[in-house]
Amino acid sequence: MAEYCDVPAERGVFRGWDEMIHNNYVLGEQYWGSEEGLAALRTILSEHPEIRWSMWLWSSEIVEQTEEDVKRYLDTLYALGQELPNVTFIYMTGPGDEEYNGVNRAERNQQIRDFCRDHGKILYDFEDLDVHADGERHTITVGDDEIPMQHPRYDVETSGNAEYEHTHTTQGACENKAMAFWRMMAELEGCAQ
Repeated sequence: MAEYCDVPAERGVFRGWDEMIHNNYVLGEQYWGSEEGLAALRTILSEHPEIRWSMWLWSSEIVEQTEEDVKRYLDTLYALGQELPNVTFIYMTGPGDEEYNGVNRAERNQQIRDFCRDHGKILYDFEDLDVHADGERHTITVGDDEIPMQHPRYDVETSGNAEYEHTHTTQGACENKAMAFWRMMAELEGCAQ
């Protein structure tokens, strides 16, 4: 159960705060990328000690990030975890659906994976979920680099999912990511079997 910009009151369910502010798209600057965003995040977390998990989601902006930008994201979340030890910050890779600047996207996502592995951090690997379907990993070659790319099954234009023509994903991609998120949270809560 989720509540928009608040913690749901209902008990006995998985409760989630949906969105940080009254906006459907929370930019990095509104969460980790600015002092103002960090102040807002700290306020939410200090006023709601029942929040034990926090995650900010990359979108297509990952393609424009430099190594230094992603390092700042990683360092900021790591520092927040030290400052707020009762909250676990879940790191995330960006989507695998952008061919433009795809080599940089793949490198930035790998930078996030490497950091999480090296520092024992929780990772929701959005790119990995985008590129795997039906037991196969979809890649394309750009120059001399093989980069992960959104599986055609999840691509609105090639999947035949006309009902999603005005979005950037399919029902199958949503279900795949939801199941992975649910499993991750069940494991973090000690409920997975």
